[in-house]
Amino acid sequence: MAKGNGGRAKSEAGVRGKGLKPSRGQSAGGSPPYGRDERTRIESDIEQFYANVKEVRKTGENAHILELASQYCEDTKYFLGKGDYVTAFGCINYAHGLIDAFRKANEKD
Repeated sequence: MAKGNGGRAKSEAGVRGKGLKPSRGQSAGGSPPYGRDERTRIESDIEQFYANVKEVRKTGENAHILELASQYCEDTKYFLGKGDYVTAFGCINYAHGLIDAFRKANEKD
C-alpha cells in the first residue's frame, strides 16, 4: 500500500483521489454498469486476436512476446468468466498491442 493515501491502494487513490467526477454511466464508487454488449465486444476481440496472431511469423526473437500475448488472452477469458469486464478488456487490448507490433514489423519485411 502506498503511504499517505488513507490506506487505499495506490490505484484506488488515482482518479477519485484527484476529485474527478465518474464517467457517464459510472457510479460514484467507480463501477460502471456493464452487460451483454461489453461481453460480446470482448468475445469478438478474443476471436480477432486469434486471427491476428496467425499473421505473425514466430521466430526466436518474438517467441517470448507471442507467448506473453497468448497469456494475456487467456487472462482475458478468466476475467470475462468472472464478469470483470474492465480487466478483461485491458488484458485483450494489451495482447492485441503486443501482436500488432510484430504484425507492423512484418509489413515492412
